[in-house]
Amino acid sequence: MPESYAEAQGWHYRRMHEAGQERAVRSLREDLERQEEEWQRQRERQAMLNSMSAEERKLFLALERLQRYRLGLFGASLFCCAFGLIFFYVAGNVGAAVTWLLVHSPSLSSSPSSSFRSLRVLLGCSSFFKMESGKAETQMECRLGGLNSKRLSAKDISEYISHRDSFGLGWLLLQNIRLCEDSFPFTILDLSDFSLSNGKLDFLLSTTTAPETLKLGPRVCTEDFFPAVLTFLQRLKGSEEEEEEEEASGGDGRRLKSLIAAKCELREVSALFSSLPPSLERLDLKGNNFRLAAMEAFSARWLPVLMSVDLSDNPLGPLGVRALAEGLYTPLQSLRLARVGAKKEGVKGLAEALKEKRVSSLQTLDLAENQMGPEGFEDLVDALCTAGAVPEMRNLNLKRNNLIKFDEVTGRGVAGYAPLSKLLTTDRLTALEELDLSENALFEEELGVPGAPKRVCASSIAQNGRFPKLRVLNLCGNSISSRETASLLTALQQQDAPRLEELGLSSGGGRPRAFVTEGRKMEKRRGERKSWSEEDEPGIHAFADALNSGCLSQLTQLTMVKRDDLSPESAIPLFRALSDRTAPQLRTLNVEVQEASSEESCQETMKAIIAAVRQGGLRHVENFTLDLEEFCAVSAHISLLFFALGSRVGPGSRLRKLDLRWDCMTDSDGQSLVGLAQILGAGGMPCLEDLSVVFQKEGAKGAEAFGRVLSTGRVPSLRKMYLDWPMSPVMSSFCEGLRVGNCPPELKMELHIHGNDGEREEGDVLVRLTETIRTGHMKCLQILRSFGVLFTSESAAGLGQAMADENAGMVNLEEVAFATCRSLSTEETAESFWRGLGRGSAGLRALRKVLAYYYADTAPAPLEHHFLSPRPLAAVVARGKVPSLSEIKVQVGVGDLEGVAALSACLWWFSPPSLTSLDVSFGPPAKTFEEETVYFRPDPLQQQQQQEEEEEEEAPAVEVQTFSRALPDFSRSLTRLEHLRLSNIQRPEAEFRSLCHGIQMARLASLRQLTLDHVCIMHEEAAGWLSAALNADTVPRLTVLKILKAALTDRKLKRLTDGWIRRPPPPLKELDLSLNRLTDEGALALGAFLALKRLPALLRVAIGENQCRMPRRWEDALKKLAGRLPEIVFCWSDD
Repeated sequence: MPESYAEAQGWHYRRMHEAGQERAVRSLREDLERQEEEWQRQRERQAMLNSMSAEERKLFLALERLQRYRLGLFGASLFCCAFGLIFFYVAGNVGAAVTWLLVHSPSLSSSPSSSFRSLRVLLGCSSFFKMESGKAETQMECRLGGLNSKRLSAKDISEYISHRDSFGLGWLLLQNIRLCEDSFPFTILDLSDFSLSNGKLDFLLSTTTAPETLKLGPRVCTEDFFPAVLTFLQRLKGSEEEEEEEEASGGDGRRLKSLIAAKCELREVSALFSSLPPSLERLDLKGNNFRLAAMEAFSARWLPVLMSVDLSDNPLGPLGVRALAEGLYTPLQSLRLARVGAKKEGVKGLAEALKEKRVSSLQTLDLAENQMGPEGFEDLVDALCTAGAVPEMRNLNLKRNNLIKFDEVTGRGVAGYAPLSKLLTTDRLTALEELDLSENALFEEELGVPGAPKRVCASSIAQNGRFPKLRVLNLCGNSISSRETASLLTALQQQDAPRLEELGLSSGGGRPRAFVTEGRKMEKRRGERKSWSEEDEPGIHAFADALNSGCLSQLTQLTMVKRDDLSPESAIPLFRALSDRTAPQLRTLNVEVQEASSEESCQETMKAIIAAVRQGGLRHVENFTLDLEEFCAVSAHISLLFFALGSRVGPGSRLRKLDLRWDCMTDSDGQSLVGLAQILGAGGMPCLEDLSVVFQKEGAKGAEAFGRVLSTGRVPSLRKMYLDWPMSPVMSSFCEGLRVGNCPPELKMELHIHGNDGEREEGDVLVRLTETIRTGHMKCLQILRSFGVLFTSESAAGLGQAMADENAGMVNLEEVAFATCRSLSTEETAESFWRGLGRGSAGLRALRKVLAYYYADTAPAPLEHHFLSPRPLAAVVARGKVPSLSEIKVQVGVGDLEGVAALSACLWWFSPPSLTSLDVSFGPPAKTFEEETVYFRPDPLQQQQQQEEEEEEEAPAVEVQTFSRALPDFSRSLTRLEHLRLSNIQRPEAEFRSLCHGIQMARLASLRQLTLDHVCIMHEEAAGWLSAALNADTVPRLTVLKILKAALTDRKLKRLTDGWIRRPPPPLKELDLSLNRLTDEGALALGAFLALKRLPALLRVAIGENQCRMPRRWEDALKKLAGRLPEIVFCWSDD
């Protein structure tokens, strides 16, 4: 093992030399492949020449000679476009083809067949360009029919101008469109994938007419490109008067109507709103970084005919929403402000605008996830219920807003019920069509019991004709009781009740697809459920009555999951009602049936479900999710269900997504998969695109047939498949079926395999799975996750080697994950997998990450990431076998210079750069905060003395210095790095200084989050080093900074903030200083720094688990500070 920095460098260079030899061999192999490709291109070229006419052959050969003298790409494009415009008028079709091939000539040498196909298309398209000569001028028209026959659209043109090889062609087509605007509807100019220089963008926009829709992307919204966009918008704005004159004289008056700049990282661009043309009707700016200043610019009312605004996922804050509300006026019809941090203050400002009737034309209002609370809810409801405020309101979304306040001691609701009752009983929203009140715990307090809150029942929505046009009602996640559900469904049967199309009544919201199914290891408890009666569970029975009454005949979507009253007994009348075709328009059905009290009830429930499908009650369903995991079904019944789904009278001809989960009895014979295989093989589901199959106990019979159907391509429509299966003979049989043929390349499979943490033998199954992958019969695999499967070192290495085999063809594999309850086993499995991957003859071109987890023996428990050694990883990366790897989590031991050299070699060979997340731990894994409570709580002087004694006992380690000194050399490989986490640096200050210097010199331009965990900042001067390393020049995109368990004191924090006063700080949005030694004085000093507004984008400050005692004076100071900085949230915990 190297004992010095020089020896580590020598080891590093030797590894580079070995990797260089391997690359030479690979380069020779690539040369042979390129030679073979060149021969293939020559054969294709000769075949094309033989298929051409004499005129086309002469043209093609002439163009091949012309491309030898072409200029630079941009100069050639300009020359050829100018030449083409002239030649087009003279020679017609041939001139257009010549111009295109000159501009597109780079692709002639790379792909002749593709080029000639494009030549054919353009020669055909040129037939709709005709010339008519007159005495005064030459006129050119565009034949729209010919254009559509060649399928050349505005989207195709946008794709042409976004790439280097086709920029000239796209620009030429745009110029032709300018001459024939009447016939070609230029609907959209899409620059979301624009990849050229800012000069080309400026040239393009300066010569382009106004499209109806302009779509921008992150690249064109950067500092270098966005001025060209602003100039283009200003030109459109200045030409409004001229366009009005053209429109008056008979012109088309084309103007920009929509601007889309979603998720473009736009910040306080005040010039944007003043540059927008007044003809704009739709503005989509969701997912950016707009705040108060931008909203103040927007409120100047630059857009008199604006009808739709989407500012969701912008950190507007309460003040930003209030400023926006001041600029609202009547033409506006749609306002979407989801997740903007409005809170009660912002909602109050918006409510004032509604009360003043300044937006009486508003039809859509989206305020989801804004934490408005009961106070904001009350202000908003008062505004909505004001006569004439929003008479045309159609869509109201108040999802997840904490509308009800609960007492922390008693747990009872104490506020929010009055505005809820007012909203549900108002007659001012008669035009409302969609109402989303999900995940607000509105009905958690049951009515009719002692201490019940004063509120109206949910049935008020359907009574007295209050909402006659209501089509969509989402009450998921509100814990609505079975009795109140029955009242609502009974009210829907009234004559003046609305006819719903979508209804959500899930108690806890939708069920996400989790990696670990809660309670998987636990056996189902039988006989604990009391016998069912209609009086105990009236909700589902009332739903069946509502279906039979015909009041839900227009229902298209139904979601009922995680409902305690949806037992097998109550599900029987529900599915019997569906079997009578009482919901003929149903397209989406999500149902989860709870635990059964007996096997007989399970059988009766399955019979009712099968009858509902067979009799055509679900014949129009396209998305079907049925969760039967809570009770054991008979595999024969599951098989019959598959047969019913694939029959002619069932929904098989329309079914696009099928998600079925069940748990068969222990002695299952496996008939369920037999039914699925036979139906798929017979073409019973011709439109199926997404299939999910989850079970915990199933016989092996049928798994082989299912695999055979997939491998022989009998389901050509299938694109996505999710399997969550046990590591049992079922998996072995499935692999045998896959080995019959090859899965189609369009199919992407996510495979979850789960074992019993070594309780049963799984070696034979692993061997079968590995062999199936090695022989190339599982090329469709995209994600592989194992849970509780104990791999040996040999089996894990064999799996990695099989995946990297040249015959495996794993071109789609993106993620591999291992999880066990034994930490050491997980580490050995992951490292053995990497070693096997290095021994493979090929690589995994699409692999992004390999994850290792471990969990406690008492499941369920949260999964924790595991650190790995960098040695096996470096050997794989240096050979170029994982060029798309995006996430690395490694551990370097104390004094482990060989590990540092391996990590350095790993980072050095990332070409092209793909790494987005890097997590490095120096030394053993850090203890949890609970284990180190004593470490952070004693007297600071005593703690410092203890640290000095420990440093004297330890020999100075240089692994951090070695890594830090090499960090600037990796800047080429880290150009896409977004997340960097460094932990366990507790030794001499020289290490921390070198680390800060390395970060400063590396200039990580893409870094968005930096976490320093257990990185001890020993002195005030060290805080100054960190401040110098983190500034707007070195980390220009850093938005999240977490300094955790770093022994940060008041004086060190002041030194850090003083550095940000002298130098421009990074654009932080979140600052987490939890688990340190900050006192009240430090918190006050931090507040004083924030008051200087040196961090204008800051939204959240976490200072929990420090030594702040929250005295009265600190609370008063916090309130005063909050008055000046209302957009910043101070959190006292890490949550």
